[in-house]
Amino acid sequence: MKNVSIRLIIKPDFDVPGMVGGLAKLTQFKKEFEPTSHEEGLRLMKKVVELGHTSLLECADFGFIFGSTSRVFLAQITRHRVASYMSGSQQYQDHTDFPYVIPESIQDNPASMYKYTEIMGLINEAYIALSTEVGKDDARYVLPGATANHLFAKFNLREIIGPIMTQRICRRNTPEPLSNVRKMIQVMVDAGFKECVQLGGCACITEGRCDQGRMSCGKPYTSWEEMV
Repeated sequence: MKNVSIRLIIKPDFDVPGMVGGLAKLTQFKKEFEPTSHEEGLRLMKKVVELGHTSLLECADFGFIFGSTSRVFLAQITRHRVASYMSGSQQYQDHTDFPYVIPESIQDNPASMYKYTEIMGLINEAYIALSTEVGKDDARYVLPGATANHLFAKFNLREIIGPIMTQRICRRNTPEPLSNVRKMIQVMVDAGFKECVQLGGCACITEGRCDQGRMSCGKPYTSWEEMV
């Protein structure tokens, strides 16, 4: 979605490959822990991902602010359980003239845009009337999934390169989560963590083949850069 902003507000203050490399060696050698060099750690990190020993990646946490995304996205992203979330409250806020997310397919179609904004106006009128009649706690039930929402989410690296990148960047995903997670990964790349997120992605990139069977989109990504 065009208007969604994503900020990285929590990130590791250590060299992630070096830390993962040190933890990998901790499991094999009887000696005190110490991080490895960046290069050695990156080699070991790639190896443990290849072998499926990804619990070592849980040491690195990343926290994001998703600004003005929808309640629909909130419902989808919170299916990722190994995470922490904090969402804008519908109970404590007055949602008169509530902002809402507009899918690009609707933005690009004048007739659809007219219908969409018209119904949002009617919902707003209903919310205001219900707030007067029954209070805003019960009036909020009329608010649509498109209602804009500010969301904080924190994931560890294992969750990011595993379930999130595997599922949410797949072309079979719906447009808003696909767009938001792509932006999330780009924010990590811009912050210097490209080597970390390059270890993840859809099966068509990481495995060289689609894992969706008959539900395949039929349009596999041809490179990691195309995917993100």
